Amino acid sequence: MLKKISLLLAIGAIGVLGLSTPAAAKTRYTMVDHSTYVQPQNYHNRDTRTHYLWSWNHGTKLHNLRNYPHTTWKVTQTALLKHGRKAARYYYVVSANGRTSGWVWHGFVTAGTARKRAAASVDGVYFTSKSYYAGTGRYSNAQLEGVVTQRLHDDGFAVNNDLAMVNDYNWSNQLSPTPSQLAQSIQALHRKRLTPANVGVITATPADLAHWIDPQHGNEQLEVTGQGQLASHLVSWVEQQLTAHHATQYSLYDGFSGEISQNTLHVQLILYYLK
Repeated sequence: MLKKISLLLAIGAIGVLGLSTPAAAKTRYTMVDHSTYVQPQNYHNRDTRTHYLWSWNHGTKLHNLRNYPHTTWKVTQTALLKHGRKAARYYYVVSANGRTSGWVWHGFVTAGTARKRAAASVDGVYFTSKSYYAGTGRYSNAQLEGVVTQRLHDDGFAVNNDLAMVNDYNWSNQLSPTPSQLAQSIQALHRKRLTPANVGVITATPADLAHWIDPQHGNEQLEVTGQGQLASHLVSWVEQQLTAHHATQYSLYDGFSGEISQNTLHVQLILYYLK
C-alpha cells in the first residue's frame, strides 16, 4: 500500500535538508512524483553487472550494485524522475543493516529475496525412517525437514514461531486452514501478532513427486540413497511461493503418505506465510 506524498512537500523537504545542489541543475533530473511504501518490499539485484545507486537528483553515484550480489534490498520509496522529455521509475533501496542506500532505476532490481547460493541438486537425505502421525496415515522425515529448513534459512527465509504454533495446532486437531478456521486457530492460541489479514496460506499436492526426487528417470528409490533431489525441489517450491508474495517468514507442513519402496510416495504441502 502506498502513501502519497505531495510533490510540494517533497521539494520543500529537499530544500530544508540542503539537497538542492548545482548537480541537480546540470543533470536536469526532476522528481515529478513520489510515494512512500507503508510496508517496505524485498528486492534483489537483477544481474551481476554494473548498475549504480544514485543520489535523489541523479547527480552522484553512491554505490555499485555489483558489489552487493547477495543483498536483499528494502524498497521504501518510489519516484518518477524526469530527464528532458523522458521519465523513468526509480526505487529508493536500503540494505538490511541500513548502511547502504540510494535511488536505482526499477529495472535493475527484481522482486524477492536474494538467493545467497544456488541450492545443491542432490540433497543428501536418506529417506528411510518413517515417523508416523498417529491416526492420519501420514509421516514426516526429520532429516528432510532439517535440510529444507536450513537451506531456507541460508537463503534468508525464517520460520515464524507464531505461524508454527498455528500450523501445529491445525495439524494436531486435523483442521483445514480455511480462512474461517484460520481465524479461530489464531484466536484459540491468543497469537496477538497474527490476524487473518496478515497470514497467507498456500496448499499443494505435487502430482509428480517422483520427478522431484529423480528429474531424469522418476526413480523414487534415489531418495533412500542420499542421491535424490526432493529437498532441493521442495526448497525451490517454497521460495517461489514466498518470493511471489514478498514474504520472508513462514511455517511449512509436509505430510507424506504412500510407500517410497513402491514408487507411490505422495506429499501434502501447506505453507503458512506472514504477509
